[in-house]
Amino acid sequence: MEKNDSARGEIRIVKGDTTIAKIGSSPIVIGREQLEPLMTEKLKAASISREHIRITPRDGRLYIEDFKPSKNGTWLVRDGQAIDLTGKKGETELLLSDEIILAKAVTLKLRSD
Repeated sequence: MEKNDSARGEIRIVKGDTTIAKIGSSPIVIGREQLEPLMTEKLKAASISREHIRITPRDGRLYIEDFKPSKNGTWLVRDGQAIDLTGKKGETELLLSDEIILAKAVTLKLRSD
């Protein structure tokens, strides 16, 4: 597995060229509030939960979970394969090469500076 440690520099969650959140040492929750201003289709934005995903840094790695769980789903795309995290109990390791799809409405990526 690919390690996501701080030696790589700052890790950010991005949509296109826009930074949604920076990952530090504490868990972060991403949802509609952060994403709606970046979306042109308000109906799609409404399908994203207020607290859709949680990303937790731990022991030099990142973990993602569909939070609470979300109503309209969370998918992780790894090596061209979609992994459905919707309602899954527990965390899934998140790699820098993964894409995160929220409610089939928005795709997020990780960037390391």
